[in-house]
Amino acid sequence: MWAEEVRSAIAVHNKSSQWEMRVPIEASAYSFRHARISELLQLYGVDPLTVAAQTGTNLRMIERSYFKFIRSAMLEKLAGLKAAPAGE
Repeated sequence: MWAEEVRSAIAVHNKSSQWEMRVPIEASAYSFRHARISELLQLYGVDPLTVAAQTGTNLRMIERSYFKFIRSAMLEKLAGLKAAPAGE
């Protein structure tokens, strides 16, 4: 049921698109979900807990499947922190 709806929407998009970018007909609803989660984590730096809540996914799955994006964001944030003086 959903697969047919997604394929139909892709076909309409590809037919009417003025751009050369076409969505592969093999794309699935999961493909779009995966792309959005990756985008939220990587491009926008949304924290994993928020992404998990927004997508109805548990945090463990987000960490397991998207750690490469989370790790780079964590390292960037850590690089921006200043070390606390000794003794504090």
